[in-house]
Amino acid sequence: MTTVCAVARNGAVVMGADSMTNVYDRPVDGVVKVRRYMLDGLSECLMGFAGDGALPELVAAKLTIPAPPTDGPLQPWATEISVAITRIALDHQVIDEEGRMPGRVLLGYAGKLWTISHQQATPHLDGIAAIGSGEGPAIGAIDYGLARGDDNLTSLVTRAVLIGIERDRFSGGSVTVESLS
Repeated sequence: MTTVCAVARNGAVVMGADSMTNVYDRPVDGVVKVRRYMLDGLSECLMGFAGDGALPELVAAKLTIPAPPTDGPLQPWATEISVAITRIALDHQVIDEEGRMPGRVLLGYAGKLWTISHQQATPHLDGIAAIGSGEGPAIGAIDYGLARGDDNLTSLVTRAVLIGIERDRFSGGSVTVESLS
C-alpha cells in the first residue's frame, strides 16, 4: 500500500511518497514514508520506505549512518547501510515468512539512488527509481515527464506519486516530497 519514487539529476535527489497504510486491513492516512537523515553533520540523505510499517521507526531510532566517502565509489557505503538496516529488522523480528527484511527502502544521496532490500543495495544508474505497489505507474509517469522535457524534478515526482495513487488501489492519501541539492 505504497508509492515511493525518486529522480536524481545533476547532484540533486527528489523523493516523494503517498501517506496511506493498512492497520489490520483498515486504511489509515498520515504515514510519513520519506525521511531525511543527517549523515556527518554536513550532509543528508533521503530514505523512502515500502513494506512493514515498523521499519521506518526502527531505522530512525536505531540506525547510525556511516559518513559517506569523500572520494571514491559510493556503492560500498550504500551496501553498508543495507546490511545495517537488515540487521536492525532481524534483531527486532521485523521479518517476513522467509525470515527476511520485509519491504524495501529507497536511498538517495549525492545525485544517486539505490533500492535497499535484504542485505543488498541495488544502484539505479539512470537516476529513476520507485518502490511499493504503485511502482509501475510512478515509473511510467517519470519516464513520460522526462521524455517531454520536464526538468522540474519536484513537480515531476509529485505527479508520479499522484498517478501512483490514482492507478494503484493500495496507495492513497496525501503526497510528501523531499529534496536534496
